[in-house]
Amino acid sequence: MQSVTRHPGYYSGTCKYIKTAKTVHTYSRYLILKKCALPTFRNLLGQRLSICPIHASWLLKRYSTSCVHSSLFRWKLQCENIFEQCTLSGYSHTKCYSSSALFVSGALGTRTAVVDLDLNLDKRLQDVQELQENITARGVDIDLDCLKRIYEEYCQMRNTRIWLEEERTKISTLVQTLRRREDTNEEIPKLTERGRELKLQYQKLMKHWWIIEEKMILAALKLPNDLHRDTPVNVREKMVKEHMAKPNFTFQAKSHSDIGQLSGEILFSPVSPRAYYLRGQLALLEQALTTYVTDVLLQESFTHFTCPDMFKSVVVEGCGFDICDPEQVYTVETHINMQEDTKIDENARKVTWDNTYHLAGVSPMSFAAYLTRITLGKDNLPLKCFTLGRQYSPTLDHLECSNPGLFNVHQRTQVELCGFATDATESEEVFEHFSSIVWNMHKNFQLPLRLSTMGASQLLPAESKRAEIQCWSTSLNTYCKIASVSMCSDYISRRLMMKWAPKSYEVAKSNYLHTVHACALNVPRLIACIMENRQKEDGSYDIPTALEPLMMK
Repeated sequence: MQSVTRHPGYYSGTCKYIKTAKTVHTYSRYLILKKCALPTFRNLLGQRLSICPIHASWLLKRYSTSCVHSSLFRWKLQCENIFEQCTLSGYSHTKCYSSSALFVSGALGTRTAVVDLDLNLDKRLQDVQELQENITARGVDIDLDCLKRIYEEYCQMRNTRIWLEEERTKISTLVQTLRRREDTNEEIPKLTERGRELKLQYQKLMKHWWIIEEKMILAALKLPNDLHRDTPVNVREKMVKEHMAKPNFTFQAKSHSDIGQLSGEILFSPVSPRAYYLRGQLALLEQALTTYVTDVLLQESFTHFTCPDMFKSVVVEGCGFDICDPEQVYTVETHINMQEDTKIDENARKVTWDNTYHLAGVSPMSFAAYLTRITLGKDNLPLKCFTLGRQYSPTLDHLECSNPGLFNVHQRTQVELCGFATDATESEEVFEHFSSIVWNMHKNFQLPLRLSTMGASQLLPAESKRAEIQCWSTSLNTYCKIASVSMCSDYISRRLMMKWAPKSYEVAKSNYLHTVHACALNVPRLIACIMENRQKEDGSYDIPTALEPLMMK
């Protein structure tokens, strides 16, 4: 009888969508009653439902406490019981995912890591108090004392491993030397036996090594970037400067949703979560905004990129996102098409992060993917790039408004900037340059703005500092983010092997790149702010002067 490893999130029968839960239960039982072979069972169920196991723990946590969906929870448990029965009957399910795509344990000899991680733990754990203050200020739950103990044990084992490898090499070299001499053959058996003892010690050490290494790396990957000296710690944000006063209307101001729906220029649709259509003048306004920003960036000597919308898990995790959290990034699971009669290695049947992709669109991943495992020559730096396209994000801001409209959407047109520098000093210059460009662009739209430096609690894990350009919203009665500039130092580069060298081919002299990312244009939010701040009593609104020549008639 085979034992069952119960681990939330690793059941292939766990449903991805609510409406498929009952179907999973029914179809799974049908396959078991038919006594399908394991390959047929797995392939048919995957093709029928397109199930993604990484959502299992999230669904369990979300719906097990909901009275409304209590029946779903029962179906979920029944599905797990079905797969347990299948396992006890001689079949088995495969643990498909680890919690990280960046790290691959050396115990898995059939797979190798895409990148060589350099998390700089030697330096970061030197000042534990400073790192603990960083973690506390961000509100991150990490047991730093446990990580330090694991790291110290890892270092001791690393020294032992190095010693064993050196000793085995010495013995091997000595044996080869002695075999060339006929009068010293009596020493060879002793050395051979010593070599066997060292080999057994090494094998025993490595079994424990893989466990300790995995614990250490997975814990260290959760560490956020170091805070920049200018990042506020005890406040949400710190205002730097303002532009224009809030509008003072003599009539009852409307929200952009009301204005757009009255004119028929905005249509909110259920075709996808928080989907919207822009028609007429607003569609032209979106085109004018993207054209204006593109012209400005090209004048500032930025390089224009057209980038893919989907990225591998390694790149997404390398940029600081949790690939197991469906509220941070969309996951697209690709299935290997296998015929029942096809002979294929069992490892190829496993769904891993290698064949899982994430839909992000225009984002920091756009350029991180481009430079992963690449070494740039110093003469190419600092490098300034931008891309224009659609961004897809399941994350929504917590806005105190019943109808946020264009302020909270899952897909939007956006312009993303990225700068690459050689060190922290050059990175500071790029950050200030980006901030100046984005601020001046938005000033030309004649809107009430302010520039703020965000506090540590508001930063993403990869960010050490972030400046936000915020615009006043009459419907939200607050300032909301319409653009941002983020400094990431070498946090992403150390994970994705993005480096620079005096010459691109001088890899031995390479150092890690410092990156600066910016959202230069968030089209739906900016359109909403233009409509609300430049509205008239009759329900119309003025187009900013800078955009009028670009509005197609």
